[in-house]
Amino acid sequence: MKNKRKLIRISTAGSVDSGKSTLIGRFLFDSQKIFEDQYLSVKNICEKKGMDLDFSYFLDGLKAERDQKITIDVAHKFFSTKDNDYVIYDVPGHEQYTKNMISGVFEADISIIIIDVSKGFLEQSKRHFFISNILKKDRIIFCINKMDLLSYKEESFLKLKEEINDFIEKINIKNVVFIPISASKGDMLKNRGNNMSWYKGKTLFEYLESFDESKNENFDIRFPVQFINKDKEGNRLYGGRLDSGKISINDEVLILPSNKKIKVNKIVKDFKEVENAFCGQSISLGFKGDYDIERGDLISSLEDKPFCSKKFRIKICWFSDKELKAGDSFIVKSNCRKTVCTVEKIEFKINFNNFNIEKTKKLIENDVGSVIIKTNDYLLGDFYKKNKKNGSLILIDEKNLKTSALALFEDLVNFSETEIEKKEVPIIWFTGLSGSGKTTMANMLHDFLNKKNIKNKIIDGDLFREAFKNQLGFSERDRELNIRMASFVSKIISENGIIAICSFVSPFRKIREEIKNDNPNFLEVFCDSPLEVCERRDVRGLYKKARAGEIKNFTGISQSYEKPLKPDLVLNTGGESEKKSFVKLIKFLDKFIY
Repeated sequence: MKNKRKLIRISTAGSVDSGKSTLIGRFLFDSQKIFEDQYLSVKNICEKKGMDLDFSYFLDGLKAERDQKITIDVAHKFFSTKDNDYVIYDVPGHEQYTKNMISGVFEADISIIIIDVSKGFLEQSKRHFFISNILKKDRIIFCINKMDLLSYKEESFLKLKEEINDFIEKINIKNVVFIPISASKGDMLKNRGNNMSWYKGKTLFEYLESFDESKNENFDIRFPVQFINKDKEGNRLYGGRLDSGKISINDEVLILPSNKKIKVNKIVKDFKEVENAFCGQSISLGFKGDYDIERGDLISSLEDKPFCSKKFRIKICWFSDKELKAGDSFIVKSNCRKTVCTVEKIEFKINFNNFNIEKTKKLIENDVGSVIIKTNDYLLGDFYKKNKKNGSLILIDEKNLKTSALALFEDLVNFSETEIEKKEVPIIWFTGLSGSGKTTMANMLHDFLNKKNIKNKIIDGDLFREAFKNQLGFSERDRELNIRMASFVSKIISENGIIAICSFVSPFRKIREEIKNDNPNFLEVFCDSPLEVCERRDVRGLYKKARAGEIKNFTGISQSYEKPLKPDLVLNTGGESEKKSFVKLIKFLDKFIY
């Protein structure tokens, strides 16, 4: 069976004049991947300058790069071999272009760091390695270059290898490879050459060809929905790129954040129906049944779904020339999901001179540090070390819409970690006359929280009373007992981390206040609606029965309702739309439930 072609992404970095661009240029030249017109153009430039063919000119495309002999922007080179396809990201090495380096290394599977053997392991190379390690590259290759300058001596190579190993051993990574090379002469790139017979390892080309990305593949399904269309039969299809995992017909998956279980019944790739789809493929999915799926939702495997949260610790690579400070807000984009975030705290930055962690209150351009953010809406993500595609995000300037930072999910954060008083899961108690909109608001909140994947439970007065209809009537004593029982149940629910949504007339102010005093997390929401409005809404005819004397002690008719003196929130449910009241409710609850 023919092996599947792999797309391998490579980043290359090196200190100034380490021979990085020469290495890649020579590699492409020896692999016969340079076009004739490109070769003639570079040859002509070199002849005019009275110099031998400079292989770096095949990579350094900007005039400023050629004049200064440095790489400034990220250059992309594409080539193919018999078995694989490659993209090379030739990234800059100079400190002032750190953000350009990060953007190139981020995309790569393999990070190649080129070191001049005559100069040793310089600070810039240490920075390159550190960033590659932060970004969890699957393999890091140290190419010890310019071996020809030291007569290809094995001891020169081993001495530098030992120095590098001493630096990286404390980080405890095992995916580092060392190759002695001469980029200008071509030794150990595509061909072995005749000068380093003492080296028995693979050439750079052999290492690249043997790379197996499947060893690092994440098998959890992550499919962010990018667009929605329809097939010929009018059935909805949800399009996007399968970021990780494999998906097949009849697989059961989850829609997030609604947390609904669905079954895949159609997979379309390249306008054809297929049985399976694999990581990296652009596909459209169809499901059995009619579901409310939106752009930005995530299709996930059942067993190991991503987190759904609003507060994160992120590792951030700051790109902007504006300082980053606590209180700054940005558009945050994670996969297809966008919202707004606020920086709550800058914890530290990494000092690349000594690689120590330093406390700071701001980040400047090219800084890498740890930041805590809070988002307005939920994001669905994975920790970067587990799933790179679903573990990264970008921050976008709200004014100029430029990318301000690349960030990685590091941890979820609770209130205590950000030095804010930790709040218990709330008991949300809707009170008001029958027909005032309590149950409507409670049900809308229940649906909203379910979609956000937040655990909650409704305790409705009518359902509660129905369960105890043989024990409870409408006398003052029975009403008090009813409310106290409901309060006890809601407290148990809340203590188990589930938001209790309670909808009760609860007409007696004294009882409500006692419950509030016993439960610091009790939130009283008064649904304020005039009696005449409530009577018009009376679909069950309770007010009519009460006025006819069929129901005794009915609140609003034969028993008074005692309005709250200091409720936590008042909703004008008698004079404004349900939508307006609900928006006001969600805005109020934001600080309590997120």
